[in-house]
Amino acid sequence: MASSRRLLAQHIGARNVNEVAFMKNATHALNQVAQGLSWNKGDVILTTDKEHNSNLVPWLDLERSHGVDHRVLPSTEENTFDLEAFEATCAELGERLKMVSVGHVSNLDGVRAPSKTSHASHMTTAPLCAWMGPNRPHTCPLTSRTSVPTSSHAPFTR
Repeated sequence: MASSRRLLAQHIGARNVNEVAFMKNATHALNQVAQGLSWNKGDVILTTDKEHNSNLVPWLDLERSHGVDHRVLPSTEENTFDLEAFEATCAELGERLKMVSVGHVSNLDGVRAPSKTSHASHMTTAPLCAWMGPNRPHTCPLTSRTSVPTSSHAPFTR
């Protein structure tokens, strides 16, 4: 177990092996992130229109239970991640934006989101990396406010 934790920490760029937690699957991990944070009415969670159900349901549940505001960033006309709209939305929301949870690679069509999804110290990010593949190291800047729910089986099913 220790060597697995060390190898995974190295693969995702974690600074310490204690930053790696093994869960049942990516859905369970993402739910742990969603339920493990403190939420206030009016906090904003940002996802995209390409999210897997496991990256949608936890935020809809928080919308109902805690009064958070779940926002969905639409894709461009070319069906890609809209980095301009993302940056504008982040700037507009400011401190109200508490979570960005974006799938690293869409399970719907394989479109990849850019690594640049976190640039504010007040914001928590949860890039869902279940489909990123075994040979693609995680390239998002990891901070103390980043969670990377992933899966050990999904990359091998594509």
